[in-house]
Amino acid sequence: MQTLISHLKNQTVAARVDFLYASGTIRGHAVPNGPQGQARPTDVVTTAKVNHRIGRADCVSDSPLSRDRTSAPRKCEQVKDPRELPAYTISEAAHYLGLPAATVRFWSVGRGEYAPLIDVPNRFPTLISFLNLVELHILSAVRRRHKVKMGSIRVAIQYLRKLANNPTDERHPLLGRQLETDGLALFIEHYGQLINISRAGQAAMREVISAALHRIDRDPSGLPIKLYPFTRKDLVDAPQMVVIDPRLSAGRPVIAGTGVATEIIAERYKLGESIRELADDYERPNEEIEEAIRCELQAA
Repeated sequence: MQTLISHLKNQTVAARVDFLYASGTIRGHAVPNGPQGQARPTDVVTTAKVNHRIGRADCVSDSPLSRDRTSAPRKCEQVKDPRELPAYTISEAAHYLGLPAATVRFWSVGRGEYAPLIDVPNRFPTLISFLNLVELHILSAVRRRHKVKMGSIRVAIQYLRKLANNPTDERHPLLGRQLETDGLALFIEHYGQLINISRAGQAAMREVISAALHRIDRDPSGLPIKLYPFTRKDLVDAPQMVVIDPRLSAGRPVIAGTGVATEIIAERYKLGESIRELADDYERPNEEIEEAIRCELQAA
């Protein structure tokens, strides 16, 4: 295995894609001119996912949060944690989180004089990491109660950054353990004062952010490893039947406890197969099939 990885790291991106696709390691959208007559992936995100699989990021941009956004210098470096690698397009993230694509782009790369709210690994073209996806998930919870004001939320995020006790929490302050404890109350109080919302409004915001945090599984160090995206308007009691795990199905949503991609279930449903037929085929309860379909079609 180590020999294979060493071989791939010495190849161009195109060569890695061709080799991994021909060997069946990756799959993608079909086009007629793939290697040896096979289909090959065409989405730009494929390159990121190939690098994800071999533990490499070709180029990662320096943080745009502390630099001039127009220059966005880039550097090549080894990134060991696949959760930090570019993996999702703006449209994919928007679809999975039930957000407008324009909102995801605004929060991810900013616009005009407004700097971004999160630190994405790849800005041109814009690709976000799994950790970024979790950050956007938390921001979306704030958005469900109050319009996210970029200037105010950025100040509140900077406040969280001051509480960080390690480099990862400093890069991703919304993901730090402190937000699950006293940091959440402090964050909401700080942000609430900036946008002048009442105590009742702050309590409502605390409820939805807590609901968002409870849909995140973490590793022993506190970093997210799984995300259960919202699939319904009811945030507090929404079931956790669909999960995004960067280790499964290239990070696409799957039915929790399986590797069955919700996208495949939804496509079969749109082609005329009933929920009962799909449930029998995958040997899963009807409720899980319905939730998978809801996940994919809620924003369609």
